[in-house]
Amino acid sequence: MGRGREVWIARVTSSSTNQKERSYPTLRRGKRKKETDVGDNIFPQQTIPCPTLRWERKGSVDSRLHEQGFEDSVAKIVQKCCKNRQSVLLSATLSKGVEEMAGMSLHKPVHVGTVTPHDEDGDESQELAVPNHLKQFLAVVPAKLRLVSLSGFIIDNCLKFGFKGLVFMCSQNSVDFHYSLFGGVLAPILERKQHKCKFYRLHGNMKQEERTEIFTAFRSNKEGILLCTDVAARGLDLPSVDWIVQYSAPSSAEIYVHRIGRTARIGKKGNSLMFLLPSESKFSNLLADHKINFEQFPYSQFLQSLLLISDALDVKGKGTMEDCATALQTKYEKEVYEENELHQRAKDAFSSYVQSYASYPKNIRHVLPFKSLHLGHIAKSFCLRESPSSLNEALPNQRQSRPNFSFKKKPEGRPMKRKFQAVSEYDSGLSSLGSDFGGKNKKRKKH
Repeated sequence: MGRGREVWIARVTSSSTNQKERSYPTLRRGKRKKETDVGDNIFPQQTIPCPTLRWERKGSVDSRLHEQGFEDSVAKIVQKCCKNRQSVLLSATLSKGVEEMAGMSLHKPVHVGTVTPHDEDGDESQELAVPNHLKQFLAVVPAKLRLVSLSGFIIDNCLKFGFKGLVFMCSQNSVDFHYSLFGGVLAPILERKQHKCKFYRLHGNMKQEERTEIFTAFRSNKEGILLCTDVAARGLDLPSVDWIVQYSAPSSAEIYVHRIGRTARIGKKGNSLMFLLPSESKFSNLLADHKINFEQFPYSQFLQSLLLISDALDVKGKGTMEDCATALQTKYEKEVYEENELHQRAKDAFSSYVQSYASYPKNIRHVLPFKSLHLGHIAKSFCLRESPSSLNEALPNQRQSRPNFSFKKKPEGRPMKRKFQAVSEYDSGLSSLGSDFGGKNKKRKKH
């Protein structure tokens, strides 16, 4: 926009990580738009007054500003602004915390949107804003098939369509592990099939310069897969994202909405897929209370897609999807145990997964029950062959930090006979997939 040749709207960005001193001369010269974080860097030493500010926009507002104690910073910023300004607050969720934050700068606001304001009685089942052109899918996948199922999903979309997607994971360690694993195994397999697939990673333990570089590269490419934590769930404008995959359950319905908000933007179509364990299936009921519904996506379709790379997996003859799943899992595990650094990343990722699972909020633990986790199968999903107890002992510092989820030892007494399965060194443990496709398990005798 402009008046003649004069540019009267220009962006000036200021944050705690960039060279903010460069933005102040521009601001003093009368540029009309400034972006900032909520830190005190916006007014260092109280030297930058904003009496001429006419518009204020709060983007990607959520309850974290309220929960993390930014009220004072927001209040100071508002006090420095012109009282006759026009203010707009934008948020995908409208919780009580967001309303309290809005009260600091909005005077008699007019509500415009698709959701109703938070009820005064504290009703937590309020409707959340979900893009109209978004298709939402749910896949209930056994723990030991999670990795090969995610791989099958990626293979199917890469080879058939080519796509751009985000995969949300529970921790930085999980992102680092899968980034290295997919880059070392899955990417070369796809390249053998004449399709290059670029993997990216993004989490909060990376330097700002590195995060900016990765974000810019992913944003500019038409295809690619970004493995990330919830650091990418808010405030990122990523055009043409086809799929949002939630490989781990979100900690709330609000987090779920923020994650899927990275696709189906500005009227475009998009898809989301959430992985849940069988013990987590009731989590969908929690989201249904917020009028969020899913289409079921059978995980057998993911495994069926592995047949597309059967030749790259050296599966002999007319291999089945079970054969391909076993071959791919074996290939992953072999890579992990041949690379010491990757092996350590796998153990760190497993430990972080257990920790993050134990730290889910109390109000959703009944649908994400920690005691229902099969830790051996969870370890298998991180390509680990060690017993969970030995993995826990290898990380004493993390045991001490959260003693509540340390692995329980059975009381002393009559030792139970343990059955050992005869397996090869690189057996994946997936050869008996029949139980996951409806096979019957033997019942214990009642004493």
